[in-house]
Amino acid sequence: MKINDVEKSEINKKIIENKDLREKLDKLQIELNREKREREKVLGFLFLSQELLEKERNKNTSNVFSESMDEQHHSSSPAINIWLRANIFRQSNYFYKSRKFKKGLSRKINLLKNSVLFNSDWYIESYNIFNFYGMKPEEHYIKIGALEGYDPSPDFSTNEYIRTHADVAESGQNPLVHYLSFGINENRSISNSKLVKK
Repeated sequence: MKINDVEKSEINKKIIENKDLREKLDKLQIELNREKREREKVLGFLFLSQELLEKERNKNTSNVFSESMDEQHHSSSPAINIWLRANIFRQSNYFYKSRKFKKGLSRKINLLKNSVLFNSDWYIESYNIFNFYGMKPEEHYIKIGALEGYDPSPDFSTNEYIRTHADVAESGQNPLVHYLSFGINENRSISNSKLVKK
């Protein structure tokens, strides 16, 4: 049986379509794997947040922070508890919207990098953090440090900003990111860090 030119042309079209579909499938598989890794990261942060809440509940001392934070003598407040819960909710939303989260994360990291209120050298030295789970200090503060009550510099108190501005606590937004994005234009007050280095 002979194949005419029209049939050859149709076969070639189908071959090209199949090749295009294969390439699209490969790209989708790569994106799926990337999304899976991002979900695993977010889950890790959710587990960390859950641990912090459980520590607070178990200690009954209203202390949300790790033992390394004892020198700050912070006491918890309802605003901190509200903020933690709202932040966990926001983090879980990122689980489903990781592309949006990635874009937003880059913007937030750049916001911190360009601010005098984030001092990466001071942050690393103050909390003796040398392993950021592959993150830069700015990303660590956005994802973990603020949850643990870490201050980004001697000129900004994470906890005081949350205590002073209940709407920020309710929103679950990162305190410094909120201040740099909105609070500074709204003339919101900020406090210096109470961290006393040994």
